[in-house]
Amino acid sequence: MFLRNWSLAELRLERADGRVVHLPSKVPHTQVTTGDRFVCIGPAGGGYGQPDARDPERVRDDVLDGLISVETARRDFGVVLTPAMTIDMDATTAARAVQPELPGA
Repeated sequence: MFLRNWSLAELRLERADGRVVHLPSKVPHTQVTTGDRFVCIGPAGGGYGQPDARDPERVRDDVLDGLISVETARRDFGVVLTPAMTIDMDATTAARAVQPELPGA
């Protein structure tokens, strides 16, 4: 099982002058100016099953389709791709065998 650094939902307004305003979940009408940026981070469903049990070929297809990066394939699914975008099965098996350390362990 791969562990993730999941985060909770977050809303914030990054002002053009560098200030950051953290917003409540129900955002009241807020005036913004040119250069301000509204940032919304929302947790999403994780899908079904363990990521390291997903068919490596399907993970590779997701990389080729631009849905995830090569780094995400390795970090989140334990699938190691070569520069030629083929699956390095030995490295994938080794990556999936590593058990991450629990936070605070």
